Formats: sequence, C-alpha cells, structure tokens
Amino acid sequence: MKRITSALLLCMPLLVMAQKADYPKNYFQSPIDAPLLLAGNFGELRPNHFHAGLDITTSGKEGVAIFAAAEGYVSRIRVSPFGYGKALYVTHPNGYTTVYGHLSNFSKDIGLYAEQQQYQAEIFEIDITVEPGKLPVKKGEIIARSGNSGSSGGPHLHFEVRDTKTEDAINPLLFGFAVADKVAPVIVQAAIIPLDADARINGKNEKKLIPLKLLKGIYVPQNPADSMPRVSGRIGFALETYDKESTPHGKNGTYSVSLAINNSPVYAHRLERIPFEHSRYINCFTHYATQLSSKTWLQCSYLPPNNLLPVYDTVVNHGELIPEQNKRYTLRYTASDVNGNKATASFSVRGEKSTHTPVIQTTPFVQIIPWDTSVTFESTGEWIAEFPARSVYDHTPFRCAFNNKDPARPRITLYNNTLPLHKPCTLSIAVKNTEQQLAKAVICEETTPGKAVRYNAVTTTVQNGYATAFIKNFGVYVVRYDTIAPAITPSNFDLKGKTQKNLSALSALQFTISDNLSGIKTYRATINGKWILADYDAKNKRLTIDHSKYKGQGSCLIRIEITDKCGNLKVYEKTATL
Repeated sequence: MKRITSALLLCMPLLVMAQKADYPKNYFQSPIDAPLLLAGNFGELRPNHFHAGLDITTSGKEGVAIFAAAEGYVSRIRVSPFGYGKALYVTHPNGYTTVYGHLSNFSKDIGLYAEQQQYQAEIFEIDITVEPGKLPVKKGEIIARSGNSGSSGGPHLHFEVRDTKTEDAINPLLFGFAVADKVAPVIVQAAIIPLDADARINGKNEKKLIPLKLLKGIYVPQNPADSMPRVSGRIGFALETYDKESTPHGKNGTYSVSLAINNSPVYAHRLERIPFEHSRYINCFTHYATQLSSKTWLQCSYLPPNNLLPVYDTVVNHGELIPEQNKRYTLRYTASDVNGNKATASFSVRGEKSTHTPVIQTTPFVQIIPWDTSVTFESTGEWIAEFPARSVYDHTPFRCAFNNKDPARPRITLYNNTLPLHKPCTLSIAVKNTEQQLAKAVICEETTPGKAVRYNAVTTTVQNGYATAFIKNFGVYVVRYDTIAPAITPSNFDLKGKTQKNLSALSALQFTISDNLSGIKTYRATINGKWILADYDAKNKRLTIDHSKYKGQGSCLIRIEITDKCGNLKVYEKTATL
C-alpha cells in the first residue's frame, strides 16, 4: 500500500428521530377482492434492504384482479425483467402514491399506453412518468392483473404506499388495511455483542447468543447458565424477533422494538417510514456477520456513527452499555406489532472488571477506512481501491492480498467479508493482456457456496491497462474473460430440418436465453425486419414474443439479436409460417 488520500472531513451525523404521524384510516380500499393474507410486511428484513411494502398472497395464482386503492391517476409505469417487474404507480390527491408490483399485465387503456411507449422506443424495459390526467383511475377500478414478473419468488401482489413528495415508503398497515392479527410477535433469542477488542463476555471477546423461551407470559433464558453473563468493556445488545398474523402465513417483520436497562429506556425504533436511499442501512440495523453466516436476523439495539435511518424514537449513549464492576443490569425488551400486540423478554448481565491486557501492536501500521471521509488505497501498477465517504458504518481496518502470478488473471482479496459496505468501492486491477482480450475482461466476485466456486460478474470497464468495477462487498475478486456469445434456443417449438413449419397455432413464441459470465445486456427481436415486443423474464431466462399481429401473413423471417456485457453477439434467424 503506497498511497492514501482523504477528502474533507464530514460532520458527525445528527440522529434523525422517527416522527409519529396520523394517517387516514378509511381512505384506501384493499387492492384485491379477498381477505388480506400477507407473505411479507413492511420493514421485513431482507438482504441489503428493508421490504418496502406488503406482499399480498393471491393463492398462488396469476391473473387475480388488482384494484386502484383510491381515486387518482397513473403517474408512472415501469416494466423490467428485474425488481418489481411490471409495476404501476398511482398518485392520489391526498399526498400519497400507491404502488402495485409483479403484475402479469395492465388493464386495457394502461396496457395500450405502455405498449405504445415500448414500440416508440423499440425497447421492452421502460420507466416512464405519465402526465396527470392522461390515465385517470377511480377507486375500486381494475387497473391490472396479479403476476410473478420481475424478481418475484412466486405469484403475489407487492403493494406499497409512498409519500408522493418525498417518495419515502410508508408502512401500509398504518392506513387501516384489514389484516387479521391478534397474535403477539415471537422473540427467539437475544445476543450480547462486544463492540471493541477490549470488551469481554464471560471472559471472551465473542458474541454470545441467549436462546429464550416463553414462561408465564415473558421470554426468559432457556439455559440456567445464561441467567447472568459477565460483561466488561463496550457492550451492545441485539434481538431476534418476528411477527405473525392470525393466519398461518409467513414470519414477518416486527413493527417496533424497545429496550430498557434497569427500567431506564435506552433504545426504541418503529418501522413507520423508510427512505429508499437509506434502505441499505439494514446492514447496520442488523448484525451483518450473523446474517451472512447463519441467515439469522439479529436486530441491533446500538448505533454505529454512520447510521442515518429515521426510525429511532430513543437512543441513549448510542445504545451501548459500559458496565460497572459487580453491578447487575436487567434488560427488558418489548416487541410490538402495528395492532399493539406485544411480547416481552427479560434477562440480566453483571459487570466485571476487565482482566484483558491489551496487546502491544507490533505488526505494521493497519490502514483504516474512515466512515466519514473518502480514502484511496493504492499499490502502484497493481491495484487501486477508492472508498467514498460513508462507505462503511464505523472506522474499519483495510487489508488486502494481491496475487498476479498470472498477470492476465490477477486476484485480489479485500478483507473482511464479514463486514458490510454501505456504498460501492471503486476497484481497479492492473491487467496485462492483448488489447483484443482486454476488451473481454470482466471483474468477478468469487464465492464458494458449499464447495462449488461461483463467479459473479460485476459490470466492468477497461482503460489504460486497468479493469475497473464498482463492488458492493468485501471479498475475493478475480479478472476473467467473456469471449463466448449468449445462447438462445426455442423452448416451445422446433425449427430444425428442411421443412418450413407452421407456428400459427402457438399463442406466443418462447425462447430460452442465457450468458455464461458477464450477463445479458441487450435483446432485440424483429419479424420481417420490423421490431416486435419481446417480454424478457430474467429469473426464468425466458424471452416471449406475441406474434399475433403476423398470423395469417404466411412465411416470416424471425430474427433475434442478443448481446452480453462484453459485446459478444448471438443472432438467431429462422423462417417459419405464422
């Protein structure tokens, strides 16, 4: 490491406390004509983000009628192979916008308007703003049909309420939607977490889990040995909890959690509204390393310096405890849902004198990524790593290992992948190869789920002998080359052989498309030289073409062009009777 630069020091963030608000309880109607059963709720904990709405079950079916929750107008139409898939945004005159995602199709007028925009731009993916009054809707009007589009894991409706002005996502259950819920949240376990190298829990600088059981209406430690852990130094606490409705659907997010120590409030949060730009703060709202290793969501009751989530009502001393020797501390957690159902957990810890002797630092100076300033690390002619301000949640040690035994395929390890990045780091790796090969270079994150090695490509540019990418995680990154064009295969018909086949009986033409490394970048379909809409379902690697406009026209030339992110082109061209 030969150079470190840093930008102007940013001010320490002020803690933005959650603001309680009153929301209209009878303004919106249900978006489906059935009892609301939730597979996911607002604020539910997801990898790298909070869930921004309600996942409403549709009995595993697509094509269920979706109703406008109130009078307004369609203000945005988005169609994507990813995320919410086919989605509508309806703006209402009371200052809120409702969102309907993972749809299969839109109602007639909305669908025609969206298709016109797609044909005008000759592209499947659109994200368009619709002028007020262009597509008005009435309360209870059918505006779409439910589906499984985008990144959905199964047929359902994703439904949101947003603040029209700020676009913050707001908990829809605060608007009085009728969800049967007389069940209190469930508390699974608590955790005691050392917050620095000198902190000790029962003599160890390790996280301690305390499994809990429900006894006489309160959650208490399952194991007698956990009745009074000994603690010293800077200590934090965390809780695993989830919420359930009266119906047997899912383990959903808990609306609010509070903590009192010796009857004094020290921490409280409510998941009322979350700005989308702050959603990745979930990686410090929860204990990232635990979620990474065991898929367990521990909700932290302490705050690092870089935490701008506006969900906190109470935070005393950052939620940390620095215990006094021989003093007993009784912790009382309360977890609540929107309907006021509550669960309580209680356990105690005892402060002790630290017996830890700090180790004299004899290793070379450890570089630090500050949470509040930008910093660049560089090994001249090998690699550059640039971290913007607020890329980490607290001052974080920076270490790396670089291997360029094969100069064409260098490898760099950025430690430690049990720590989260909040903002992407710009990673540049020096690569020595021919100019032709460099054009196909792509930086990949190397992961080893199980024992299989997987390479997840990151969008890469190559300039002046460096491959550069924005990376979102610490970990192992290698340079590989994508020289293979994407693959495309018909999936519901076969045009092999010399005889021209009649495909007019098919409702649509379906193809399977895939790429071996860098990923699909563009796809374009034409029939007789004219662009035709191709619906791309990325999760199923499926391209669907509605060819009804050409039925009865006889012999037609079908052409599909697919390119990957390294510029490799695959062309499929066949003649068939439509």
